[in-house]
Amino acid sequence: MIPVTRTKLSFTADGSWHDVDLSAYVDAGLTAGIMLIVINTSVTEYGFGIRKNGSTDDFTSDVIEDTSHSWYATGIDGDNIVEVRADNSAVEFWLVAYMASSEATFFTNSISKDLSSSGVWEDIDVGAEAGSETPLVAFFALVGGGYNLYEWGLRKNGSTDDFTEDIYDGDTRGGFIGVDENGKCEGFADYHNYTHFELIGYLKANVSTLTNAVDYGASGAAAFEDVDFSDDLPAGSNGALCLFFPANGLELSFAVREKGASYDSYYDAVKQQHVWVEVDSNMEAEQKVQSTYLGLWLWGYTQAAAAENMVALQKGFISGYHCFVNQFVRSRVAGLDPYKLPDGSKF
Repeated sequence: MIPVTRTKLSFTADGSWHDVDLSAYVDAGLTAGIMLIVINTSVTEYGFGIRKNGSTDDFTSDVIEDTSHSWYATGIDGDNIVEVRADNSAVEFWLVAYMASSEATFFTNSISKDLSSSGVWEDIDVGAEAGSETPLVAFFALVGGGYNLYEWGLRKNGSTDDFTEDIYDGDTRGGFIGVDENGKCEGFADYHNYTHFELIGYLKANVSTLTNAVDYGASGAAAFEDVDFSDDLPAGSNGALCLFFPANGLELSFAVREKGASYDSYYDAVKQQHVWVEVDSNMEAEQKVQSTYLGLWLWGYTQAAAAENMVALQKGFISGYHCFVNQFVRSRVAGLDPYKLPDGSKF
């Protein structure tokens, strides 16, 4: 995962699909997908959609609830194009990171991973779609159907976590979770015919996940406070994979951001919400929650992708080259041998 400066996508919100060119923000030709935050700033629910360019995905249940937000991963094509749509300009799409082709794979069209049973945790085989690759985190679109509220959940295979909460009829939201060494995660639906698990893609490198999530709950003071993940994130991590989950089943608001940021994106979790947030070199971020009933649970972390490391290497090379040129010129001006070291030897 490669963090970027939080950027709002620009398009016409008229209910139609529109291409958005991300070339200015991603590594051209080497990017598989992106991480977006979708926000409905209105007190009215609206339809929306996100898909890889060329996809025919068009979920009939497409609502994002009023004053809510959802993290959503999707693929982009070789020209760095993603397709989006929204019924109203109150629905905003914010780019927060992208994923290199070496660390992620996204399908052009989503693959149904609907469960076969209701009210029990059931294995979801992601590896069956990965071929020779090894999936480590699976990205889903969760699509609600029927005429009621139905609970859903995701967990890593073998976990004892039991995070299940409602998805509203007609809603779509993003969800993502760790995958075990056999390419499996687990899903839960209390009425499987009306809760749909659409596999969008997966991370295959630069990520690690925990079998059981770790509680990093805040004070519930509705004010930003630091969250220190250093007990569970090793040096070199650049992001935390978490779940906001309400202990009491209420709709509660939260915001999460990189440490030191100034924006305040404080909206409803709509029961439970998976997130990715950038962390600083001390493995810290910031969170703001409406109530102690809304817990923050860490279940994984990302590390710098090759493209990000290459940028750092290039910057270091350029800086070193500039230093060499500067010293060379100063030595020549002073009449000195620029190749002679202080001990009289040469290089």
